[in-house]
Amino acid sequence: MIQHILYPTDFSPLSLNKVSVAKELTAKTGAKLHILHAYKLPLIDPYATPDMITGVLDASRQKAQREMSEFLDQAGIINAKQVLLSASVIEAVEAYCEELPIDLIILATHGKDQWTEIFTGTFSERIVTHTKPAALILPEYAPSPDFTEITYACDLKGDSIKAISHLDQVCKSFGHVNLSVIHVSGETEENADANVVYLLNSTFNSPPIELIAGNVDPAEAIIQWQKSGKGKGILAVSSHKKGFFERAFHAGVASKLVEESLMPVLVLHEARG
Repeated sequence: MIQHILYPTDFSPLSLNKVSVAKELTAKTGAKLHILHAYKLPLIDPYATPDMITGVLDASRQKAQREMSEFLDQAGIINAKQVLLSASVIEAVEAYCEELPIDLIILATHGKDQWTEIFTGTFSERIVTHTKPAALILPEYAPSPDFTEITYACDLKGDSIKAISHLDQVCKSFGHVNLSVIHVSGETEENADANVVYLLNSTFNSPPIELIAGNVDPAEAIIQWQKSGKGKGILAVSSHKKGFFERAFHAGVASKLVEESLMPVLVLHEARG
């Protein structure tokens, strides 16, 4: 169940606009909301005295605290836990998720901005694959997520089993959810793992499964499926390292999915706990 939600913010207008999703979900689930801001320290004169260094550090944190207070006031948020860390976004998110049992990270993204680094290059392995929390990505032009509709895109292979368990936990936290599945594969439907199909059917009461071709580019197949008008609510994908989606969270494909998705994207993980 979702008990702790982390919302990293850069205090941008987009982040302020999308924080309403975090507010809605905390109200829906009863979870504790954590608002995190990672700030950079200025360059310090190597000849500065200890008192001068302390003054610079204090001024940086005080500035971050003022900006946090203004952000929360504008957002109408009262009871969230405020988190200020002098680190990079990646280091701050990773460290905080190690410190507390965060269940869901909500990220607003322009596509090509500082948040994209979380899903591309060397950071994909650290955050998307290796952190325990699920991540709900809110593209700038995507509609607000409908928490009653989730489409799970997977390859129906054995590596999906643990992610399905994670999806079940998330769905139970959201409440009543209508789940559908798109089988993204370059192979025939008969090559799907029977155990995975059975688990989906038994866990989610036989959700409809649609086969879409993605033998060249799984992200492009998903985006074209969205553009056909079939996508509703939230798109869920799993981040296991093996199988068909191995490519879906490396630099090119991941950034494409984050940048061009017409739906909020929920990233699930193999293992929890």
